[in-house]
Amino acid sequence: MIKAQRQKFNQTTTKTKSTTNPKSKLAAEQVAEMVKARLPSQSSSGSTPAKYSKLYIVCHYPMPYSNPHRYSIYQIDLTCTKTLKPPSPAPLNPIITLDQSFPNDMAVIVLLGHLLLFGGDSLFVKQGTRSSGRLVKKRIEEKVITWTSDMLIFDFTKSSKCLSLSTSSMVKGPNMKSPKIYPAAVILDEVKICVFSLCLVDKSGVQLQHYPPNFEVYNTLTGNWSELPEPFDYSSQVSINSYVIGKSTLFISTECFGISFIDIRNGIWQKFDCSPKVARFRFHSYGVIIDSLCLLSKNAYDIQNMDSFALLPKSETNDLVPSDNHGGSVSLMENDRFVTARIGFLGVSSTSELLGDYIPHLFVDVYEYTKGRTVAMTKVTRVDTFRYFVTDQKLDIAAAIGCFPACF
Repeated sequence: MIKAQRQKFNQTTTKTKSTTNPKSKLAAEQVAEMVKARLPSQSSSGSTPAKYSKLYIVCHYPMPYSNPHRYSIYQIDLTCTKTLKPPSPAPLNPIITLDQSFPNDMAVIVLLGHLLLFGGDSLFVKQGTRSSGRLVKKRIEEKVITWTSDMLIFDFTKSSKCLSLSTSSMVKGPNMKSPKIYPAAVILDEVKICVFSLCLVDKSGVQLQHYPPNFEVYNTLTGNWSELPEPFDYSSQVSINSYVIGKSTLFISTECFGISFIDIRNGIWQKFDCSPKVARFRFHSYGVIIDSLCLLSKNAYDIQNMDSFALLPKSETNDLVPSDNHGGSVSLMENDRFVTARIGFLGVSSTSELLGDYIPHLFVDVYEYTKGRTVAMTKVTRVDTFRYFVTDQKLDIAAAIGCFPACF
C-alpha cells in the first residue's frame, strides 16, 4: 500500500499543475515573491531568525446568525505589552472584515501580508412544486448546499486603514482540483498550505458536488496544487474530529480509523502508534507539535501518551480566565515559543463592572517552553498576556479559527 501511495503521489505532483488566467497567475506570483523575500528559512544559514512582531487572528461568524461580517481579521502588536496586560483590556478594531458575500466555512490563511481563502459553502434555495392529491400542487422550497473549490487572494500590505471587503475585492487564485467539505487549511514545511476536508467522502460524494482528492497541497513558491492520497479505504462519510501539525507532518484523528499521519515530503499515510489505551486524540480541536509535546489553546499533551496532559499556566488574575464556551487557536513562534488565541468573557470584578459583564474579549497569550528529558519534565511558562475587548459586532457567537505570527 505504501508503494502504491508513493507512485500516486509522484504522479499527481506533476499532474495537477493549474492552468490559470493572467490575474490568478499574477496573484500567485506575488505571494511567491513575498515568501521568497521574507521567509526566514530562505535567508543565509548564519543569519538570526526574524523575530515575530505581529499576530493576525481570524474570527468566523457562522450562519445563520445575523451579522454584517462573515469573517474578521485582527492585528495584534506583540511588541506592545506594557499597556495591554491585565487588568486593563484595550479596545481592538478589526483591520479587515469580509462581508456576507463570502461563502460560509471557508479555510483561511494569513501569510506574509496576504489573505488566502479556500473553498467554503453556499446555500441556495431550490424552488419547485409537488403534487398533493389529484388536482392540488404544493409549492416547495429545498435548501441545497454547494461546496466550492475556489482560492481567493488579497494583498493587504499596501493599506494602512480598516478594509471592508467583498468577494469582488479578491483576486482568484488557481482552483483546487475538487471542493472540500468543511475545509481546513494549515501551513506545512514553511511554504506549503495543505487544504483538506474535515468530512471525508469517497467517489459516492459526487452527489454532494464533491469528490476526491480530500487532501491537496498548494506550494506558495510555484503556485501549483498537488493532491495527496486518501488516508484509508472507506465507503461512507468519515469525520475528522481533530488534527495536529508538526513541521511537514499532518496528523488526523477519526472515530473509526484512529490516528493517521502523513509527511507531505513523501506523501505516505501511516498509522500512528501511541499509548495502547488511546485509539484517537482525546480532544476535538486543532493543535501543534513541538518535539513530543502536543499544544492546544489551553492544554498540553504528551503525543505518545494522551492520558498525560496538563493545563497551560493560567493568568495572574482569575477574573481574566477565558470562558470554555469557545474554542481557540494555537501557533508556533520563534525560539521555542508559541501563542494561543481564544474568545471569552471577563469574570465578576471591578474591571468587568466598568466594561460590562458580558462583553466578549479576545485572550492572547505567549508561552515559552523548556524541553526536559521527558514530556513530564518539560516546562511551559507564560511570558506575555494580551487582553482586548473587541468593538466588532457579535463576537460572542464567533470562533477564533486561526492565529498567524508575522515578522514584518
